[in-house]
Amino acid sequence: MDGIQKGKVATYVGIVVNAFLGVVKVIVGAVGNSAALVADGVESLSDVATSGAVLIGLALAQKPPDTQHPYGHGRAESLIGKIVAIVVIFVGAAIIYNSVSNLATQEKFMVPSWWALLVCGGSIVGKEALFQYKVRVAKKLGSTSLEADAWHHRSDAFSSIPVFIGIGAAIAGGPKWHFMDHAAAVIAGIVIIWVGVSLFRKSWAELMDAAAPQQTMEQLRNIALDVGEVKGVEKIFSRKAGLDVFVDIHVEVAPEKTVLEGHDIATAVKAAIMEKIPAVRGVLVHIEPYGLPKTAAQPASPYDIIWPNFGC
Repeated sequence: MDGIQKGKVATYVGIVVNAFLGVVKVIVGAVGNSAALVADGVESLSDVATSGAVLIGLALAQKPPDTQHPYGHGRAESLIGKIVAIVVIFVGAAIIYNSVSNLATQEKFMVPSWWALLVCGGSIVGKEALFQYKVRVAKKLGSTSLEADAWHHRSDAFSSIPVFIGIGAAIAGGPKWHFMDHAAAVIAGIVIIWVGVSLFRKSWAELMDAAAPQQTMEQLRNIALDVGEVKGVEKIFSRKAGLDVFVDIHVEVAPEKTVLEGHDIATAVKAAIMEKIPAVRGVLVHIEPYGLPKTAAQPASPYDIIWPNFGC
């Protein structure tokens, strides 16, 4: 099973679990006199919509390059990650608003049932398990949208914690503990907003051509140096587009090498990088003469006009 398929399977699992938990919480909350659990169930059902958005992002990212998009469609995945992050932020803000409103209105209190407490506790455990599963898949794939969706599951678990505390306190202490539900929800809402902002910044960085992690850059350098005839690595540029990484690397070879020999070395560097780092979709190798003094300032980006440049 390839990376895209693993991401889709994880997303489908999330949709099924969220749909089940959302329906159960709404029904039990309505029957068990827990408005908080009903609201929590509605929030779980909203996760179904964001998971559907992730599926769209993964499907678009999977489309092969074409004449209009020679670098592929990977940025669609980052764009969906940004949308999911915005939804997470709005969910946190909505939880804070509703909790503060309920504290201010002092609505009529009704004792929730034990069933509401048990369902809420089960939802917390289930959502955390779902988060752990999906975030592992997301990190293996390098998927921003899948990771954002995973954190949305954890945000749901966070929002369920104050509901659990509030239901438990209401059952144990009666009306005087009614405020506990809403006060704890405000704290959870703040945490959820922080998570959403963090995810938004990460997806924003990808859309702005952020470099691959430092560990990946060092790996790229070492792979190039292991190729025969490569004397050194002058510079490396990289950018992440969705699940894919594109690399521009300047390697140094003996200055007496012919154009054909330089081309063969560049081809070997590209093949080695793409074999050892599956996330790399494209590599542009530039050949530099080794050991010669630098007579001019080096270009600031890999897109300056450079000669010779073996586009491998």
